[in-house]
Order: sequence, then C-alpha cells, then structure tokens
Amino acid sequence: MVVKRILQVVVGLIAAGLIALLLVSDLHPAGWDRAAGLEAELDTLQQENALLRARNVELSRVVSVPQDDQVWMEKIIREDLGYVREGEVIVVLPN
Repeated sequence: MVVKRILQVVVGLIAAGLIALLLVSDLHPAGWDRAAGLEAELDTLQQENALLRARNVELSRVVSVPQDDQVWMEKIIREDLGYVREGEVIVVLPN
C-alpha cells in the first residue's frame, strides 16, 4: 500500500514537471516567437548558403583556367578585385 502511494506521488510529480516544461517552452507565446525567429534565421542562412555555393562554383571555374591566359586573368583582376590600369578613370553610376 505504501509503495503504491509513493509510486503515485512520483508519477504525479513527473507529470506535473512535464506539463510545466511544456507550458514554459512550447506553449508559451515567447516559445512560438523564438521558433518563428529561428525559422526566419534558417531561411536567411539557407539563402546565404545558396549564394555562397554559386560563388564557389564561379571561383572553381576561375581556378580551372590556365594561369597563362592573360585575357582571362586581367578580366578577373579588374572585375573581382577592382584594379584599373594606370591613367584609367572609374565612373560609378547610381542604381
């Protein structure tokens, strides 16, 4: 009889703890806000990852170009690094 009562108390405490945990974490409005924020952050990171993958593919193509291809190397140096020849003037137009 005593063992049964102790078991009931322990099970009741565990159930109360689980209910409290659910109320504090998932069911609480702050928990939903946090989940929404994390989902938005995940979307942003996935978009950034896609851009980085595309840039990685582009850079892989650059690496595969022979080093003696002067025209290609000049194009890369000018476009990616912003270098200009002596005497050239850069004109930046607003978007």
